[in-house]
Amino acid sequence: MKFDKLIFDYFGSQEFSNKLEFVNTNYFNLKQEFFIRNIVLEYLNMYFEQNNLSYRALAERRIKNRRVDLCIVNCESKITYNIEFKYHFSNDLNKRVNDHYVGYVNKDYADRDSDMFILVAAHFNKGEKIEYDQKYGIVKQSSLAKYINKNNEKWSESFRKPFYEYNELTTNNCPSEIRSTVVEISKPYTTQYHFYCISKSYDNC
Repeated sequence: MKFDKLIFDYFGSQEFSNKLEFVNTNYFNLKQEFFIRNIVLEYLNMYFEQNNLSYRALAERRIKNRRVDLCIVNCESKITYNIEFKYHFSNDLNKRVNDHYVGYVNKDYADRDSDMFILVAAHFNKGEKIEYDQKYGIVKQSSLAKYINKNNEKWSESFRKPFYEYNELTTNNCPSEIRSTVVEISKPYTTQYHFYCISKSYDNC
């Protein structure tokens, strides 16, 4: 079963957009990695149940000596499909040493033997964010707006490029599939969620 396509297609649904808006309205002062991970988990389990499929999605399941952000368990064979999530703001990449994200993709995808790696990068207007935060006593210095890139056109490519560089550097016989999409919501302020996904292409192995 193509779990990666199932998840990626869900990112383009109105239901997912509505749930992102709910998360951003209630947790606008936090990084939202686990909230988004849980949205995907709940959708998967609903899908499996509605289609009478013998799978179960679990969060933080321990496999060997590590915890997996999200795994899908085949309830019969007990084989797992392992997914790692990461959440960043649009300026986080520029703060990394040498702006080099390829090693980070390798760490959370290849080194952890993940079947899929999902990077979420959030971007919004700094002024709108600061103004909204101030309604609730969050001062400018504490606002998450400080993690937002001012260059609206180039930052997204800086996140996307390392995924393709990683694919070019790997020489295994099982090429990875790379997908990206943007989900924009309007509440409580306009926010763009950029999803970058890389997954093992088992059909080509």
